[in-house]
Amino acid sequence: MRRIAAALTLLLCFSPSLFAACVMPEPGKLQLPDGASSDREQMLVARKQLDAYLRDLDRFILCLDAMEKTAKGTGHDNILRQDRRRQQYNEAMAAISEAISAYDREVEAFNGQ
Repeated sequence: MRRIAAALTLLLCFSPSLFAACVMPEPGKLQLPDGASSDREQMLVARKQLDAYLRDLDRFILCLDAMEKTAKGTGHDNILRQDRRRQQYNEAMAAISEAISAYDREVEAFNGQ
């Protein structure tokens, strides 16, 4: 019985869910309307969706920062992990830039109506 309890304890301690990685939000949440044919209400909804998506990306970046601090604090950081975090950070920054640019294009089209 002690062996089973010890095995379960080890299993729980090394469970992937306890060390879950940060998950980048999907851009699919952001559905921008065609600014050239949208009304004001649709553009306001799009702005709220953009804000929510940007908040999710911000939380993702904060998670990456926390992972880095934890990895360095525990001494389990290595070049591969650093490179992966850097890549994820760059992807998040590119996603932020693309989302804002796409929204701005639709706003310009809306304002040109």
